[in-house]
Amino acid sequence: MRFLVIGATGTVGRAAAAELARLCGRGDAIVLAARDRERAEALAAALAPGSSAELSATAVRLPAAPEEPALDGADAVLSCAGPATRLAESTARCCIGRGIACADVGGSRRLLDALDGPARTGAVPVLLGAGVQPGLLGAMIRRAGRDGSRRITVHCGGSQRLTRAGAEEYLAALSHDIGWPRSRWADGSIVSAGGGAGRIGLPAVYGSEASRHLHLDEECADAARDLDLDGLTVYTVIGDPTTASALRAVIAGEMDLDGAIAAASPAEPVFAIHVVGEQGALEFSCTDSYAASGRIAARTVHRIGDEEPGARWASAGLACEDWFEGLGVRRVPTASGAAGTGPAPAARTAERDARPRAVVVGGGFGAHYARALARQDSPVRLVGVMGRGGARSRALSEELAVALLSEPDPAEADLAVVAVSSDMIGGPGTDLARGLLDRGIRVIQEHPVDGRIVAELTRAARDGGSVYLPTGFYEHLDSSREFVRVCTRLRADGRLVHVEARTSVQLLERCLLILAEAVGAAPTGAPSVAATSSPERVLVSGLWGPTPIDLMVHNRWDPEDPDNHCQPDLHVVVTTLDGELRWDHVHGPLHWLPRMHLSSGRLHDPDSPMCSALGPDEPIRAREVLGRLWPAAVHRAVNRLVQAPAGRPLVDQRTLQTLAWWARLRSAMPLPTPIASADPEPLEVGCPCS
Repeated sequence: MRFLVIGATGTVGRAAAAELARLCGRGDAIVLAARDRERAEALAAALAPGSSAELSATAVRLPAAPEEPALDGADAVLSCAGPATRLAESTARCCIGRGIACADVGGSRRLLDALDGPARTGAVPVLLGAGVQPGLLGAMIRRAGRDGSRRITVHCGGSQRLTRAGAEEYLAALSHDIGWPRSRWADGSIVSAGGGAGRIGLPAVYGSEASRHLHLDEECADAARDLDLDGLTVYTVIGDPTTASALRAVIAGEMDLDGAIAAASPAEPVFAIHVVGEQGALEFSCTDSYAASGRIAARTVHRIGDEEPGARWASAGLACEDWFEGLGVRRVPTASGAAGTGPAPAARTAERDARPRAVVVGGGFGAHYARALARQDSPVRLVGVMGRGGARSRALSEELAVALLSEPDPAEADLAVVAVSSDMIGGPGTDLARGLLDRGIRVIQEHPVDGRIVAELTRAARDGGSVYLPTGFYEHLDSSREFVRVCTRLRADGRLVHVEARTSVQLLERCLLILAEAVGAAPTGAPSVAATSSPERVLVSGLWGPTPIDLMVHNRWDPEDPDNHCQPDLHVVVTTLDGELRWDHVHGPLHWLPRMHLSSGRLHDPDSPMCSALGPDEPIRAREVLGRLWPAAVHRAVNRLVQAPAGRPLVDQRTLQTLAWWARLRSAMPLPTPIASADPEPLEVGCPCS
């Protein structure tokens, strides 16, 4: 990917640039943008030796204008320029208008509401509040709520040097425009709670001269609302009396910002967040909150390609697990909130056990989910395999040392993966998913699932305060996400002309869903199905928004082994006026084949490679698919389910329209040609290719 970091030479921006340079690898590019190009170039030169990514620098004008040259060629933008109250909206709107994913360290609820519709229409994610506050604070509250705490008390702040942008953000937070001073969350609403100031009850890490002030900001209120908390009390802590005095003088009109910044001089910088609930406490501390914000921002934009379109708090996105791991957020198994030096072995066990509990239904394809969720790096804790007591489920439970369940309840599981056949092909999967949702258990259901059932179960999850996610699995692969990202870029540039694809009948609806996301539209009208020279193949044509798509379906299967012999899995050629984007198989890399052009008898670009990989182009072994690629996809799908607020629908209208079109297509296609599959034979022709 090509990342643009705006405000790269600022306090937060430098930390973000350094972290992003560490996270990115070969094939990635990072452009550092600042008002002073020379400073940006110096930073790029300093970071380049320690990074595998390509680093460069450019100048940027702020507030950003739609034609801002710095945005050219960017896939994702990270804005660290402050104050966000003045700069975030213009940058985000420019990114949305150009189809570029965007993250910003700052943000507000007003801005989220203003950007969400345009971001969804433009099919780009916009994440705001990708710092410590907003950001890590909201993520820690959400984690505590998901762990079962219903009443949560928070302290956030400390003693930090003041920057102009930081001071402006703090003063803005004192207004009712972006928060509620002297207020807390109680029983579903924001209530006034008096003065709320003082020093009683402060954790020791803040020092003896710290003071706290009751203040509920918008991110915390949204987290409380999403989690349906009974109570949330948030204190802003100012640890240094000189800083507190300087800010009070600014508020009273007795001092300007420059004077306040000069007067604020904490002797020992410290920043800490303490989140305490009935189920335990979460703790984070550092000496430089600006550097921590930069690291969080970098981790957010690095994973922004995994996010769904729309505007949301970064703390409600998918990168939060990276924040916790990368910044060393600690969990203590008691509700005391006392500071510690790190978890003891018992605390580490408690932390692992505090992950959401998951069960997998089905021992066939479900085994791949179960093995992925049993890994140490899983976002959930596998507690059981649900089956009918058959040999496969029994063997799987023994292999993974988990319980063999017949019917889990909410006391045993928080979420379930239903990987057995749905009712549309004669299996019990739909009834199982419905029963689990009725018990308040979050559900991932494997396709194929009829679109009407998807809509029904989505409504049931919403009404019951649960979450339902139908998945074709393949859309969560890294390779699929990259294909969608590049196609989204081509579409935004107006360069996408035509798509031709090949897939098997077993993976047909998965292919349709990936294509719909890539072109940003569901197929419309009646599907055109034409016979070909082979009875095993049919040609399906249709218009997907403005994009024509031709799909060759290999319509054959082994009735005795229907999940095997899925050939091809997915092969796509995207045609543009400038060349072709080729994706040979669902686990493989993308290749760009530029159009060779002659101008006046001379090559337009004689040094252009005729085929180049977009990313690593190394051979993918079958064992890597099961051992690395599929577990990562499972974790991404499950993370999406875990991170979703209760009652939030995860199925958009485009998906429902695509599934409805697929149902019409199935009716129009002939029955698959039966075949007898056998072990494949390797091709040995002396080819030097590996």
